[in-house]
Amino acid sequence: MKRKGLLFLVACLSAALTGCVLSVSPDTSETITMDPGQTQIFTIKTSGTSMYDHHFFIEISDDDTSNTIESNNFVHTTDYDTLMDTAIYTPNQESAGKYKVRFLLSTWAEDPIGEALAASANSSHSRTWKVLVRGVSVTPKQNISSLPGITLTYTAKAYPDGNYTYQWMLDDNPVGTGETYNFTPTLVQCGKHMLTVTATSDETVYTLSREIVVPLTKAGGGNHDDARCIHTTPDGGFILAGESYSTDIPDAINHGSRDCYVAKFDSSGKIEWQNLYGGSSSDNARFITPLSDGGYIVAGSSDSNDIPGAPLTEFHDIYILRIGVIGEVVWQKLYSCGSDEENSNFAHAVYPTIDENGFMVLGTMIMRLDGAGNMIWDKNYQGYMAALTPDNGCVIAGEKNNEPAIFKLDADGNELWYQPVDAGAEYTLDSFGGLVADGEDGFVAAINCKKKTENSYHNFLIGLTVDGAISSINEIDKTNDYNKIEFSALFQTPQEGYNLLGLADSRIYLMQTDVGGNKLSDSPKILLDRDIERSLILIDDIDMDGGYLVSNKIDDIYVFRTDNY
Repeated sequence: MKRKGLLFLVACLSAALTGCVLSVSPDTSETITMDPGQTQIFTIKTSGTSMYDHHFFIEISDDDTSNTIESNNFVHTTDYDTLMDTAIYTPNQESAGKYKVRFLLSTWAEDPIGEALAASANSSHSRTWKVLVRGVSVTPKQNISSLPGITLTYTAKAYPDGNYTYQWMLDDNPVGTGETYNFTPTLVQCGKHMLTVTATSDETVYTLSREIVVPLTKAGGGNHDDARCIHTTPDGGFILAGESYSTDIPDAINHGSRDCYVAKFDSSGKIEWQNLYGGSSSDNARFITPLSDGGYIVAGSSDSNDIPGAPLTEFHDIYILRIGVIGEVVWQKLYSCGSDEENSNFAHAVYPTIDENGFMVLGTMIMRLDGAGNMIWDKNYQGYMAALTPDNGCVIAGEKNNEPAIFKLDADGNELWYQPVDAGAEYTLDSFGGLVADGEDGFVAAINCKKKTENSYHNFLIGLTVDGAISSINEIDKTNDYNKIEFSALFQTPQEGYNLLGLADSRIYLMQTDVGGNKLSDSPKILLDRDIERSLILIDDIDMDGGYLVSNKIDDIYVFRTDNY
């Protein structure tokens, strides 16, 4: 009797410490067949202690690797009071295929007894369901297509297995049959297209339509690269600036770690030259603009202490770089606002003055430089963006004493007027979205705001007179704070209206208004949709100039021509 009691005690202790599966739904013995849009709920009840982690995965059936695409259609929750795990899977039109849904109970406690018991009872810690989603799948699963002149092969596969014929359409035009389609875009095809494949068998027909985008060009090297600014050039091409960790960019030497990156393109997207700048530590560019002599001025930041002719003054300095027609260094300098805080000095923008005798630098301080980069004066403001004025001054969106404001400085840095910026007492300014001069009538600014009393996000266009008085406030969009659209670029159109460019949920949006700031549609237009493969997501460094849009993917920089949208 004593031995039986001991065995019972050990069994109870094992169940309590290691946990086990008590119930499962649905049954794991048969394949679950689903259609896109259908929802399947998986539940599993376990016993055990809080020293276990509860995991639900959805995996590709063939190789048991975690599926990053379908995981976005898969939600898992754990009720630790009842030890009930629930997973909800709702496939979409891109989900056709075979998958495994797997539950795993794993120990994390540093408990030798618990670890040993967990190892001995490991078979009771996992369950696997087989899932088949009917439809037709196309790989690669991405929206970004190949560059002009480069072939990308699309492959179709219908589920369940069977004998299918395949028909491919591009913008409603038949382009091929069979399981594969080779797409070699031309330069005139840069922009959006609709790719459709239809799989037909004796029993059924499956169709998948996917929007694809042909980029104009791609920049950078084999490592991580980011674009921060793009600008059209007088020769009809464009130039972009950002940062790069790459060591394989042709004719460009990486100076160590992250370098300032500049690339010049012709109108067809062909790289004319590209270069890396900085020192052995971390350098970046956030702004670039062409100069009348054919060169360029670049603004960014650096913590390198070995840039030729540019001694580091603090932990992290403002970096201003003037380059020539083919990217050669004319001069480069570092500046500090005197703070001893790490990462305290950086530049958002730099503009040549109206008289072309110097530059205005906006960042953690505002500076006026002469043509050789020598500081003439600096002011204790923060500046994000500016509109230059004919009197050689500038109107700046920024901060003074940590208060968001728009203000005007003359050529000598004297404050001529100052206007605190908000959309009303019930709002808190989150960021500026752009600032442009409105001819002789004044200025227009875009602002992004949070509402204090509710979980909502609001975007406004504010009109200011030439003397800085607020003349109009127009709300152009409203979303919840979770799916907020943060506008980051403002442009005046030839029709004297305005275009605002913003980002939300990895999508780039365009909102258009008339000259009075009244929106021309109820909601913004999706200019560039998010990629299917969510491990390659757009980040919030977007800019647009002329007909070009630049966006960053993980490790890559793409340029799109917006006149085809």
